[in-house]
Amino acid sequence: MVVGVLKLDLYLPGNDSLKGKRQVLKGMLERIIREFQVSALEVGDGDLWQRTQLGVVTAGRSRTQVTVKFQELRDWLDKYRQVEVINAEEEIIAL
Repeated sequence: MVVGVLKLDLYLPGNDSLKGKRQVLKGMLERIIREFQVSALEVGDGDLWQRTQLGVVTAGRSRTQVTVKFQELRDWLDKYRQVEVINAEEEIIAL
């Protein structure tokens, strides 16, 4: 079994309140969890209205499977107009 952890630093342009940030994040996280079959949540920058950190975790049978899933997620985020990926850190652990 292989476990992957992806930490994403995101910028939310055009956002002017924490309420607006929560609305964007709620919809985005629900879609990420549903479409990519991962666990995801906000793990940092909770008090900033134009920044956030997301933690995404998944498990798979191979390193390649996890890497491909994370790449598909990053590609999807690049097309998601409400956020910009500032940084992405990936760690994969074979158990």
